[in-house]
Amino acid sequence: MTSNSILSRQMLGNLSLVLMLELIHFAVWVDFGSALSHAMILVHLGLFLIWQPVWRSDESISWLNSGLFIIFILVFASFINLWLIFIWIILLIGFLGGFIKHNTSDQIIYMITLAFLISELLMGVTTQIFRINIGPVAYKLFFYGLFILPLTILIFIRRVSTVIHESVDLLRAVSSALLVSLVALGSLLNMYHTGTGYLDALIGTIVAISFSLIVISWLLSPRLGFSGLSQVWSQSLLNIGTPFEQWLSTISSLNQEIIDPEEFLEAAMEELTNISWISGIHWRVDEREGMHGQEDKHLVHITVNDLEVILYTRLVVGGALFLHCNLLIKIIENLYTSKIQERKLNQQIHLQSIYETGARITHDIKNLLQSIKTLASIVDQKEALSEDKQKLIRSQLPNLSRRLQLALDKLQAPEINTRENRDITSWTEELKNRVDPSLASVTASISINHEIPADLFDSVIDNLLENIASKKQLETGISADIEILADAGRVRIRVRDSGSAIPENKAMRLFGGAIDSENGLGIGIYQASRQAGLSGYTLNLTDNRDGQVCFQLEKEFSD
Repeated sequence: MTSNSILSRQMLGNLSLVLMLELIHFAVWVDFGSALSHAMILVHLGLFLIWQPVWRSDESISWLNSGLFIIFILVFASFINLWLIFIWIILLIGFLGGFIKHNTSDQIIYMITLAFLISELLMGVTTQIFRINIGPVAYKLFFYGLFILPLTILIFIRRVSTVIHESVDLLRAVSSALLVSLVALGSLLNMYHTGTGYLDALIGTIVAISFSLIVISWLLSPRLGFSGLSQVWSQSLLNIGTPFEQWLSTISSLNQEIIDPEEFLEAAMEELTNISWISGIHWRVDEREGMHGQEDKHLVHITVNDLEVILYTRLVVGGALFLHCNLLIKIIENLYTSKIQERKLNQQIHLQSIYETGARITHDIKNLLQSIKTLASIVDQKEALSEDKQKLIRSQLPNLSRRLQLALDKLQAPEINTRENRDITSWTEELKNRVDPSLASVTASISINHEIPADLFDSVIDNLLENIASKKQLETGISADIEILADAGRVRIRVRDSGSAIPENKAMRLFGGAIDSENGLGIGIYQASRQAGLSGYTLNLTDNRDGQVCFQLEKEFSD
């Protein structure tokens, strides 16, 4: 839409509003009841239909709304009198007072319009209905003043939007209409009761009502220390039809006690039937449905996402009570959805734990298979086995059998803790027997014989030794050593090699997940790190430079 067309729509909207106000003004103040005044009122209604900002030109209006508006115009045309004008202006005040304004220019325009309509009601319509003489000076002042006031609207540009439609706040609309009606009727009552003039009674009524509103606002303001009344007012709005806090407490208890989403939904729906004005409830979600209580002649249909609910009530559900019903169903649906999501998350966590356990065991079996291949290569040698090699085979076979059985137990029951604890002295002696001295040397300094998780230590050592063996195939002259320390304050194992440093981009991601690897350092170190964390140990890369690469597995003990 071009800027010229938008500007023309803005000017047309303002012009329609000004003409609408001017016509109602002259129809009331100049020879009311004549054919000319009736014609001006009908034109005023047509301009209102063109100006009103709720329905847009691109929207379709239902036949029911169209029929009601036509009937309203016909009744107006047939029975035009000052009381109908009084009611119509009250409706206009409520209509404008309930608008939610989006910008400053709209606020100014609506304030001017409200000031005009209120003045028109109090000084034009009311005085003519009750034949009140306000005097020639006041008459001319309000006649010409109310004529000029709408023209000031042409100064402002009302923003017209094709996307954001204006909405009406029902509570503000009703409050505005009732407040102006109270001012009009209160002024008349004050005038007849005290015998004063209408203008004096009107000013006194406005002052009294204004003072009352100030006192109420002051009492409801939490900043002034009277938070009790504000809480009572908020609680009364929430407790329409049921003690909301008590019901919410019950639903919260059900949410904590019942884990299964379907069972919670069943219990929450049944809890709704304990509300006095609800006789029954029928609900459906996905392929599940249920019925609690009894059907009644009044029903409310509410749909929140996939949850469809029919509430059978003992009374007719009005606007406020319908909003309250919608709020109750939304709370139940949100809690039900959160439980569904929690179950899916638990399933994902369970699957992830199974995957990680399988990946770790697979890597352990891979290391065991590598040890078996080494032993097989020794056995396949044609020459006679030396005493050292025979000793190595005899020490390795029971260890391999034990570790294979442990891996098999984990695969059969991954949820059961199959961790094997051994003292560090015996584990170190076994390590010295099974590590090929040509691959790495083993030194130990043990003053306290702590118990250690043997599967963790085996996994870490096997992974690091495999990585060293892979590195030796690519680099020559590499030496490696394993240093074991156990004292009162800690247990520590250091595995060092003199090969090239791990690339920085891989070293930063080494303990964060699986990485691409050509010579080890893939998922094995990541799995060993997670396994160490679950056992209370830390696995770190403490040194990473050419000629000095060091991994450390450590656990400190407090005094």
